[in-house]
Amino acid sequence: MIIDGHAHACGSCLEVELVLEYLRQEGIDKVILSAGEHGSSKNYGLPNLAKVFQSSKLIYLNNRLTRKIIEKTGILKFLDEENLRLAQMAEDCPDQIMNTYWVNANDKNPSEKLEEFAKYHDFKMIKLHQCWTPFDIREKWCEKIFNWAAEFKKPVFIHFFSKEQIRAFIKVAEQHPRTDFIVAHLVGIEEFDQSIAGKNIYFDLSCPELHSIKMLRQAYDLVGADRLILGSDTPYGKHNIKKVMKQIESLRLTQKEKELIYSGNLIRLLDIK
Repeated sequence: MIIDGHAHACGSCLEVELVLEYLRQEGIDKVILSAGEHGSSKNYGLPNLAKVFQSSKLIYLNNRLTRKIIEKTGILKFLDEENLRLAQMAEDCPDQIMNTYWVNANDKNPSEKLEEFAKYHDFKMIKLHQCWTPFDIREKWCEKIFNWAAEFKKPVFIHFFSKEQIRAFIKVAEQHPRTDFIVAHLVGIEEFDQSIAGKNIYFDLSCPELHSIKMLRQAYDLVGADRLILGSDTPYGKHNIKKVMKQIESLRLTQKEKELIYSGNLIRLLDIK
């Protein structure tokens, strides 16, 4: 089985019918969707700059650009609507589509809003994105969300903005050992050491144009195959699952290790039946 652990409900995944076609064309069995560009059917081809930038520096640069785009376009105002739409998509097609709840850090009480949403809709992950909604990982409301995530066994997927926030997160994750965290795009992999091995931090491998094989190797050497998760970041990049799988093949892993990355880790983490 192959699970795309990180895609957006826009572009080729804008609607249920398009998602099913995307899965068929790319040879994927299930997908976890997050909000994306509201109403956009655009897909993006990205240059493979990871061949030039071998570290997280490329992602940090891309983060600044992303933040400016979000501020300029104002698409953040659709986040609540998109969370609801995604929940409906997952309810309509539960065998192929899973959804996240994307927390808006600009809300007055983000944790209370999360709890209210959970009364009416299921979701597989909680998502935080420091480019879309700037915040500090040490804020009090984050602690409330992490505690809720531990209680209800929902992993927290986070796109970090800076090296400083990655370093702060490492300490936060130690303070929340019952909460599972997924770090988007391997960002900041250089800041981690063996103290996190086998614990509660996972790494998302999505968007191969942004992370190098060197970064992938660093992550594998750090946590092994059972803390790595396949993802695409669709529609940002084309045929990303195949590209990431090609990167993984280059590591010469065992078949069991590849199966863990392609779906096994998510099946265990999300209790997928």
